[in-house]
Amino acid sequence: MFKKILFFSFPLAGHVNPQIGLCEALGEKGVEMVFYTTAEHFHKLEHIRNLELRPYPEPFRQYFNEIGEKRKIHHRMLTMLSTFYRDAELLIDFTIQQMEQEQPCVVVCDQFAIWGRAAARYCGVPVCKFFSSILADEIVYETDPYFKNAIAYMILTQGIRMFDIMGVIRRVNRRYGKPIVENISQVMARGDGLCLVMTSRIFHPGGEKYPENVLFLGADHQKTLPPPVRKDKIFISLGTVSLRPHFFRDCIEATKHFGYEYVITLAGNKRHNIDDLESYSNVTVYDNLNFEDYRRVVNESALFISHGGFNGVTTALLYETPLLICPVSPEQINTAKLITKYRCGAGYYKKKIDRQEMRRLADSIVGQPDVQENLKKQSRGLQEAMGYTGAAERMIQEYIKEDAR
Repeated sequence: MFKKILFFSFPLAGHVNPQIGLCEALGEKGVEMVFYTTAEHFHKLEHIRNLELRPYPEPFRQYFNEIGEKRKIHHRMLTMLSTFYRDAELLIDFTIQQMEQEQPCVVVCDQFAIWGRAAARYCGVPVCKFFSSILADEIVYETDPYFKNAIAYMILTQGIRMFDIMGVIRRVNRRYGKPIVENISQVMARGDGLCLVMTSRIFHPGGEKYPENVLFLGADHQKTLPPPVRKDKIFISLGTVSLRPHFFRDCIEATKHFGYEYVITLAGNKRHNIDDLESYSNVTVYDNLNFEDYRRVVNESALFISHGGFNGVTTALLYETPLLICPVSPEQINTAKLITKYRCGAGYYKKKIDRQEMRRLADSIVGQPDVQENLKKQSRGLQEAMGYTGAAERMIQEYIKEDAR
């Protein structure tokens, strides 16, 4: 019997969802797994063979939910990083206890699961990093200057948070008698073990420069839906966290000249106000969409207006749907810039929507032949990537068979 793999998730939908397919692929191959997350995500993984679900401790869940309600800090990268280190401090004792109990052959850690990698260093367990977005390392800095400039700016404007981060690192390292907590430059770096990245090599900045331990998985599912006869919808979503007053109405007014139907998903975000949409007869609003319906709507849409969450962006590229990204966080801003660079859509960066400007941007991408050609290229890149099955086979070869010897 295979030794276990432990998954330490960052418990947001955009981070948990991309790992589901990998767990399915490993489970089908007989690999025993334990997946750590918060209970609200359990239903997504309950069907997976050979997988046990365990919740994070209650003090962490309470802190995580409290931070999630502080919407104003989500666009401040260093401030958010400081909360991730606080997460690590809350979870490190629990995580080490779990590793010592389970004796895994490898742990799979989300890029922000700092606690998982710290515990693995303490226990001497190999780490496989999982990125639900692009990396932020020296290759990206050389290829795509935005992140490097964003880091310089965040240190200038939020540098006081470095004291919080250094405090966590000192306290945990002192508690365990050795340096186990990584510094901030390592959080978004690829690491020494296998590094799984949920995009294609051609989309990722500098993708051709990465060594063989970096595996580009492509999209989080195989493309099975046929192209629609006509893309006749506009899909709008702000994701699970972002919030902007009157955003949906502004988007509708800016793009109504296309004459399309609108589909809006609130993504379970209870704070959206949609009272001003009652007058529209061509608008369908969903509290949330399951995976199948979400993909179907993206496939049928002529335009996807998004906050720039990486899962949604990848799905749009897979189904050749142009994107109009209205980002909030630095990560989302960089994604919008990449989409603009690859001419697969455009970015709108103002907090308040100017309907005329949004209309101009939409006109510049919807139905444009060069945009459609670039989308086809990106879709092919995602479909030709390694995928979950290939990644599962590589993980078994790298960690489990080697461990068995």
